[in-house]
Amino acid sequence: MTTNNNFLKIILLALILILYINCNDRMNQKNSDIFHHKLDSLEGFEVKARSSEITKIDGQSVLKLDGMIVLHEHNISDARIEVEILAQESCYPGIAFRIADDKNYELAYAVPHVSGQTDAIQYDPVFNGSNTWQLHNGEPYQKTAEVPTGKWFSLRIEITGDRAAIWVDNQPPLIVEHLAHSQKSGSIGLWSYEPACFRNLKVAAPKEINDLKGKSVEAPLGAILDWKLQDGRILKCEPNGILNLNRYMPPSNNAMKVSRDFHLSAPAKVEIGIGFSDTLKLFIDGDEIFQGENLFKGFKDIPSRGWVSPDYKNIELQLNPGNHRIEAELQVKEAFGWGLLLTLKGQNLTMQSLE
Repeated sequence: MTTNNNFLKIILLALILILYINCNDRMNQKNSDIFHHKLDSLEGFEVKARSSEITKIDGQSVLKLDGMIVLHEHNISDARIEVEILAQESCYPGIAFRIADDKNYELAYAVPHVSGQTDAIQYDPVFNGSNTWQLHNGEPYQKTAEVPTGKWFSLRIEITGDRAAIWVDNQPPLIVEHLAHSQKSGSIGLWSYEPACFRNLKVAAPKEINDLKGKSVEAPLGAILDWKLQDGRILKCEPNGILNLNRYMPPSNNAMKVSRDFHLSAPAKVEIGIGFSDTLKLFIDGDEIFQGENLFKGFKDIPSRGWVSPDYKNIELQLNPGNHRIEAELQVKEAFGWGLLLTLKGQNLTMQSLE
């Protein structure tokens, strides 16, 4: 009889343990899942899109979007955000996160019409209403992926601190080691340039990004890292060495002049590497040494994209000893990133203080 009682006690304890584990698993799942929206309605979203509608695809209600919708209910810092996307033609469908307002937010998207190319996944922070993908190019901000057209695929982002990881389906992710905006939390939204379809938006706690490492962000050797604006303000460059003028002013301020002084202790050959968008005039001591235009011209090749790169143009000048000033006049013509990357190298060269 005692043996039977002990056996029953063991069974009872085992059942209690199983119930506890199941309950704990459900609680952990509940705590990790922030929310799930099927996107069969626009309930809870603020619509800031050129067009947005709930439509039927294969009998299922899905969102067709051109522009942005924002979910203000949750203020999110670190998260795992996933959505399913259908691109029926050329488009740029993605996820906006840490949204401060409708002109300033982090953004990542897939580009189906460049599937298999180096920029099929793009990190593209928006400043003052302007996308900046021409300033955020190369390995730290773009990734090759197969992005289908006419077939549903998953776009997933994990954000922790200053880092983000971006997946298309289960392909190797783009790891962004330095998010550009200073805000550490904000709303989330869905975004597309040209129409795309979305379904099943899920937000949960991040779980994979801590084990991943991406390309570090570094400025080129000799990059000028801060500039003086014509009104006396000092403008700091991004970690990649590019002066992001979109950070400091809206595109409506479409012309700007910045300068920097340097000193040569002896005669020297000075090497100047120039990258810019959209138009630039460059002067040394008041004499024009370069003018040009670098705009988006399509996807035929890399130069057609209008990316800011330090080897767009290289100039060598023989200069006398003494103080010198380099000045840049920039104009904006398109909303893809407005900025300057300039390297200055030479023996006997030192940069003058901006203070």
